[in-house]
This record gives sequence, C-alpha cells and structure tokens, in this order.
Amino acid sequence: MSRSFLILSCLLLSVPLVVASIPSYQLSQLDLADSSYDLFNFAQGWAGTTCMFHDCSNTQGIERDAFLIHGAWTDRSDGSFPAQSNSSAVFVLNEISDLQARMQNQWPSLYESNESFWKHEYEKHGSCCQDKFASEHDFFSAVLNLHQRVSIYNALQAA
Repeated sequence: MSRSFLILSCLLLSVPLVVASIPSYQLSQLDLADSSYDLFNFAQGWAGTTCMFHDCSNTQGIERDAFLIHGAWTDRSDGSFPAQSNSSAVFVLNEISDLQARMQNQWPSLYESNESFWKHEYEKHGSCCQDKFASEHDFFSAVLNLHQRVSIYNALQAA
C-alpha cells in the first residue's frame, strides 16, 4: 500500500519542526507507485530567524518577516533516505524563466546566488522525483503553487 502525505516543516533556528500535515495536497494525485519514497517533504523557513544565526549576504528585496521556501524533497516515512538523485539531471535556468520573479520572492537564496541555490535544489532534490514531475519547470512550479496554498502563519494561528 502506498502511503501519500505531506510533511510541512518550519525551519526555525535551523531545526526542522513539523507544523502540520496537509491532507488537501494529496500526493496520491501524482501516482506514488514508486516505492523508493512515500512522502514529499516541503520546508519553509522564516527569513528573520535564519538571518539572525547565519550570514545572509543575499537579502536585498527579501521580506525578513516572510516564510520562504527552503526546499522540497522526497523522503521515507521509516526514516531512511530515498535513492540518490538522478545524476544525469542538469539544471537549466532558462527552463524556469517564467517562474523566476515568483522564485526570487518566494524561494530566494539568502547565502549565495539564486541560480546556484536553485541548481542545487533541482539537481539534488527535484531530480529525485522526475517520475512525478516531468520537467524542471514542473518541479519548481508545483513547489511554488504549494507555497501559495500552505500558510505557516495560518497554521500557527490555528494551533
């Protein structure tokens, strides 16, 4: 039986904290037949806290009180790690040219260039779920859309 659920992590002080399980975004819609992982971890971080404890050299135009996308990756509910990423996957910035404005606002790097950060995110994490997201564009678009649907502010307020 394939388990499909989403774990929403809030990175405060760089320590993962499970805030909520969001059943409204059903990964079963993505046909999780692949047994190499059974959940999709979506993590957001509060820029203000992150920059209190790290040297954030790339913060121009970033709201310090915003929850930004930290990343999204496949995982296993038993605590083991999924197979390695697809080593043949290559990040191509032009493939997400129509998403870049949203990404600079919602998924910026606080430490390095956005391009380097996004390259890491896709080649290490996005390429692990190419069976669910057919392209680099599909991966980034899905995570950006998830960020719009999931509000940490609302989850904390409801807690």
